Amino acid sequence: MDIIIRQNLGAVPPASWYFDLNPNIGNNNRLDFYGVILHELGHGHNLKHALPDNKVMFWRLPPDQITRILEADDIDGENEVIDESVANLEDIVGPNCFPPVRRDINLCVPNSVVDHELLLEGTFYPNPIKASGELVINAKKSLDLEIQITDVLGQLIQLERIGEVNSGELIFKINFPAHISKGVYFLNAYNKGVIIFSEKLIKS
Repeated sequence: MDIIIRQNLGAVPPASWYFDLNPNIGNNNRLDFYGVILHELGHGHNLKHALPDNKVMFWRLPPDQITRILEADDIDGENEVIDESVANLEDIVGPNCFPPVRRDINLCVPNSVVDHELLLEGTFYPNPIKASGELVINAKKSLDLEIQITDVLGQLIQLERIGEVNSGELIFKINFPAHISKGVYFLNAYNKGVIIFSEKLIKS
């Protein structure tokens, strides 16, 4: 899921965020950043708005109010959604076997992030990047490699279809398109449609 947070809340109160972990927010007409993020992550777990107004999932968070504690029914609701989602997927593709996000549901992959991370170690430099850089990877086994660069909204900026590569150290030159503006981007490496490496890039 994607969550987009506006840096400037505008002229309508509240006009600023409260980023401090200290729950003593005071009376300065600020909106608690962590409470908002927790609420939106609740929606990511398919939780709906709930009453009363002191719950994380209440529809509105007033300025200068801290609501950061998940109650037992919130946690139970999230766990129920996850259990039901897993059960539904297992009915389709079998146990311990899940399709990658945005990929063919018939493409079965191990249900383990660790399994994929062990396939490759890598780094990208320079970072921040101006126009081009190098991705240096150490592949633990042969890979069917694809490299994607996306923006913070998940929109595809560039696609490099590398294909079959052998194990060992590999170096790939990455050129950013000239029209790409400054900002934050993500470089992701895929093996047979499964993400195995990701790094945040700063375009300067």
